[in-house]
Amino acid sequence: MILILLFVAANKLDAQDNPKSSKKVQKEVLKQRKSKEREAKKDDKKTIKAHYKAQGKKTSRRMKRNHRKSDKRKKNKRPFFMKSWFSFYDLEVYRIEIIG
Repeated sequence: MILILLFVAANKLDAQDNPKSSKKVQKEVLKQRKSKEREAKKDDKKTIKAHYKAQGKKTSRRMKRNHRKSDKRKKNKRPFFMKSWFSFYDLEVYRIEIIG
């Protein structure tokens, strides 16, 4: 009898007093995380702009040229092989062939 009372009391102590469901809590956490990421991106952009403004005329021109060159080189580069091997589209086509 005493053991039963101890188990019941322990279960009541462990029960959550928070009425929020786990889905709501997860949504809130996800929302907070996204807002923090957005703020971090904004801060990064601001620091980059400030860095460019702090440079002299020649340096800023050189930085812009190098930035353009790097963008052009990135554009002509092939994608990472794993990305093409395991893309979602390829998996969908493969799945349809197996099932159909």
